Amino acid sequence: MNKWFVAYLFLILVLPVNAETLSPLDVNDQVVKENHPQLKKPHKFTIKYGLGGFSDDRSPEGALGGNQFALDVGLNDSPLSVLLTAEYYTNGTEPTHNYEIRKLYSVNLIYHYQLLSMKDTTFFVGGGLGKLNVPESESNPGKSVSSNLINLEMGIGYQPYENFGFYGTIKYLKAEKDVSNIKVIDFDEVIFLVGVSYGFDI
Repeated sequence: MNKWFVAYLFLILVLPVNAETLSPLDVNDQVVKENHPQLKKPHKFTIKYGLGGFSDDRSPEGALGGNQFALDVGLNDSPLSVLLTAEYYTNGTEPTHNYEIRKLYSVNLIYHYQLLSMKDTTFFVGGGLGKLNVPESESNPGKSVSSNLINLEMGIGYQPYENFGFYGTIKYLKAEKDVSNIKVIDFDEVIFLVGVSYGFDI
């Protein structure tokens, strides 16, 4: 493949899009939108995918790892959004212990804000409720036990490109449940996640 073509692809895919790299048509479109806010699309969607985990002495590895798939839905003229997440945190592909989270779903209300002139950087904080399930026991891993959960989180998003960006989140997870006077679900964890994001307006 021609090396100049590869270099061209690198430039258009990797370099951030800003006022200096936009074409005259793009710059004109951007100016129009800034001068006429009513032309902006009202709804903002952000898809997130992150990796992370938390420390847990019950695990032989001393920690559990997993990932998060999330959808953040809001309005462009509002700092509030609704964040829907699907997550898991285990020791492997087939969880067998009740300290492994097979599935976790949450619905959260998130507040977004920026500091000074950091236009590419957004901070967020919020929380919500959800549900998780774990294997009932090592002797019966195929059966699941579910519990409600509380989720609190804060983080930072960095979007140097028009649609693509990165994010980091610190989450607090609380969930517990007793079965026959035995605590089957017991989570009081701080979870760290880092990942990528893709945002678009509708």
